[in-house]
Formats: sequence, C-alpha cells, structure tokens
Amino acid sequence: MLYQTTDLVSCRGQYSHAVLDELESQNDAAIEAMSAKVRMLKDVTTAIGAGVRDSTTMINSMNDTFENTRFKVRGTMTRMLRMAENTGIGWRIWLLFFFLVCIIFWYARFS
Repeated sequence: MLYQTTDLVSCRGQYSHAVLDELESQNDAAIEAMSAKVRMLKDVTTAIGAGVRDSTTMINSMNDTFENTRFKVRGTMTRMLRMAENTGIGWRIWLLFFFLVCIIFWYARFS
C-alpha cells in the first residue's frame, strides 16, 4: 500500500491509524507464520525423540539377546569340549567333523 508522507505522520510526529493498523496486521501475519514454524519444529523434535526412544529400546533388547546367545554358545562349547575329552578325540577333530557335515548339507541343498 502506498502512502503519501502527509498520510503517514501527523503534525505531532505520530503515525496515522491506517499505518499502525497495517503494521499490526503485518506483525500478526509474521507471528502466525512463526508460530506455525515453531509447531512444525516441535512436531519434528517430538518425532525424533520417539525414534530415539524406540531405537534405544530395540538396542537394549538386542544386547540382551546377544548376551543370552553368548551364554548359550559358551555352555554348548563347554559341553562339547567335555564330550571331546570323554571320548578321547580332540576338539579339533570334532570341529573338522562338524565342518564336513556343514559342507555336505550345503552341497546337498544347492546341488
């Protein structure tokens, strides 16, 4: 909106009501735009927080699963070594036997 200098400022140096109303409406529009951006930023940060919480929960669950698996594998290895000692055959021979069985199953599956 174009104003003449006499329309903008009164003789006492104050702005006219039309100019003040226009400036106030511009400020209101700027505040609404800023509020919308702040709401959008809040939604994004809330989504990021939820994603971080979900990831932390999943990582903790995976950590527990890996720890349980480690204990199971340790127990299995201990039993296998005990069995190897009782049979008089070394663990390397049992490992070779297990490797050969895996190769046979793999060959049977893909041939």
